[in-house]
Amino acid sequence: MKSRTWAVALVVMGALLLSACSDDSEPAGESETATATSTATTSTEATATEAATEAVAGAFPVTIEHKYGSTTIEAEPQRVVSVGYQDHDFLLSLGVIPVGVREWWGEKPYATWVWAEEALGDAQPVVLNTPELDIEAVAALNPDLIVGFYSGITEDEYELLSAIAPTVTQPDTYVDYGMPWDEQLLETGRAVGRAAEAEALLEETEAQFAALRAEHPEFEGKTALIGGPNTDGSFWVYGPEDPRSRLLAALGFEYPEAVANAATDSFYFSLSAEQGALLESDVFVRILNSGVTEADLPPTPVWDQLKMVQEGRVYTTSFDADVIGAFSFSSPLSLPWGLTQLAESLAPIAQ
Repeated sequence: MKSRTWAVALVVMGALLLSACSDDSEPAGESETATATSTATTSTEATATEAATEAVAGAFPVTIEHKYGSTTIEAEPQRVVSVGYQDHDFLLSLGVIPVGVREWWGEKPYATWVWAEEALGDAQPVVLNTPELDIEAVAALNPDLIVGFYSGITEDEYELLSAIAPTVTQPDTYVDYGMPWDEQLLETGRAVGRAAEAEALLEETEAQFAALRAEHPEFEGKTALIGGPNTDGSFWVYGPEDPRSRLLAALGFEYPEAVANAATDSFYFSLSAEQGALLESDVFVRILNSGVTEADLPPTPVWDQLKMVQEGRVYTTSFDADVIGAFSFSSPLSLPWGLTQLAESLAPIAQ
């Protein structure tokens, strides 16, 4: 990852493969009907398959613009490698099973969290370890498309990857790791020839946001931040372009102006202990590092004196919690799974 250690990365940062069951027994006296039905069904399925194939074929070639130029994908990819930390979720949501995925955190089987297990099915993609991206391991998978919208790859890494296969990454209009989930979904859909499916999935997910906003009018216009404590008494905060901050905005919350003015050109930034007063907001989602407890943190008088702390408007959780994993992945698979849980946790403190 660009200019950050793996420890910082841990802080700050479908198609179902089901076993088909068939019954070979045939009821007595129904053989002709069964045969006719089978023939008609086969014909219908064949027509549908041909139509789907033609639709996908018509989606190519497609050109994806990104921060390092543009990438043209000539035909439907068959072997997709995900080098982004959560790009495999987006692929799985569109029915594309990657042959390689990248570990983020959590050490889940095949880097796949609970909300994506059904979409992965019994597939066993190769897991690319972190923090450093293993270019040789990617090449060994013989990909015909490399997807890395949420990868933070450098230009040098892009050049190496694009020499292996067409490679797509985020546009330069956002900070690294700042591409909105809806744009990531649509661009992923275009890259794999499933634009229509991506549009439909986007509509479904946005409908859930709308339903949650209607269910929780108390969120509207309230300020909210997501961040956490460092063991030296300082704080880290997700910036306004981070996907998690964007999701809070989609629920109706607003990003505090004072903190926005202090934000850097990164998806997260740090505040000293003395700057802790900037964290004051109507709602604060406080995330502790994996394995860190309150006892591991130093005294923070500035934090303790914040009005939101004294009034109990802080929701404390951990990177060990699946709901924070779902919020961090910000994918069409994780959002339906985790959004309602998060909204229910924030509702009591947003009154």
